[in-house]
Amino acid sequence: MDSMQLLKVIGEIHEKFLSEEQSLEIENFGKKKRFTKSSVFKVAVIIGITFIFASTVLYGTVKIYEKLKPKIVPSYTSNLSSIDESTVWIGTFNLVWNDFMDNIVKGKIEFEDGIESNLAKELNKRKFTISELSEKSYFKFSGKAVSKTKEKIENEIKEKLNAESDILDKVNFDDPNGIVLYAMLKKEFTFLEGFDILNVRPFNNSEEKYKYFGVNHDNYGLAGKNVEVLFYNSKADFAVKLKTREGEEVILYKSNGENKSFEDSFEELVEKTKRYEGDREFNEADNLVVPFISLSEVINYDELCGRMIKGTNYYIQQALQTVNFELTNMGGSVKSEALLHATMRAYIEHGRDFLYTSDFLLYLKEEDKTLPYLALKVSDTSILVQSSEDEYYREIMEDVYKVFKK
Repeated sequence: MDSMQLLKVIGEIHEKFLSEEQSLEIENFGKKKRFTKSSVFKVAVIIGITFIFASTVLYGTVKIYEKLKPKIVPSYTSNLSSIDESTVWIGTFNLVWNDFMDNIVKGKIEFEDGIESNLAKELNKRKFTISELSEKSYFKFSGKAVSKTKEKIENEIKEKLNAESDILDKVNFDDPNGIVLYAMLKKEFTFLEGFDILNVRPFNNSEEKYKYFGVNHDNYGLAGKNVEVLFYNSKADFAVKLKTREGEEVILYKSNGENKSFEDSFEELVEKTKRYEGDREFNEADNLVVPFISLSEVINYDELCGRMIKGTNYYIQQALQTVNFELTNMGGSVKSEALLHATMRAYIEHGRDFLYTSDFLLYLKEEDKTLPYLALKVSDTSILVQSSEDEYYREIMEDVYKVFKK
């Protein structure tokens, strides 16, 4: 029942049962109070309408959240969606994949089923390595999937990065045949000067309004030194760099071109920056408007899981990655984890079957002699002893009868 139907029913109830003024006597904390039925009904209606309104708002909020949920892609070379969909890539999963290739598989990762994985193919290219990161900003580890491994990772990320894991509890660390490859990246950065918070406004013509920060002529003296113009070709094609005290560069690029991969888009940005011959100073008449950003996501790359890896006895059981990113007028923070749990194929030992139910050879030989004195090839049923089903079942029943007779 929707809200309009409920209100209609409320009206019918009022008309049928409460058209005449009747009173109710209610005892409350030892005191008797008198209320008319219509007044009680009005209070109930107000509560009901409030509940309907709150439910509608909550339902709308949930729908909006689901619609705007960002997508994580595991590869820098992944093509971006052509639809309006926020997408994020971060290099932590590349780090564990590189170690998996180097330390376990000893080469590119392919699957026994012969079905090509575009994701594995892109990751095999090693487009991102630890050479792109300062040593103090990341931690990585590979070892057996046992409880001591979990404790070691937790202790070392706490000591080195002052961080706690969001995904280690999702992994089975009671797998002596398994291995875990893990990486964490953590950074925090602060702008040279804090940007002013600007008026709220829509994003992509949305009905809702969102928080923004930036620079205009009113606060140019305060935060203008944070900004370096990379190029400005038009109102739909420009890029700037925001400077930080830690040396992290926040590069913002807006393009009117087609959706490409992150890699292709960045190469395009670099080329446009090289070619640009205009003013690279952020001037007093210029405006900068940047939204506050907050995302927290986790993904398991199911495409990579449950498939035997060619040339090994391993398959990937879990391929997890998290991304937490904040951008505010003061700076930002990044925290990302990646984990790959691979385990060995489970071989089940069966009893050996010595079944001579098709072609076979038979020899007879005296034990102290060298050659057999009879050789027989059994290839058809002409020399076999046939038994009818009736005789077979009769023999079984005779055995059963003997058991009960005892």
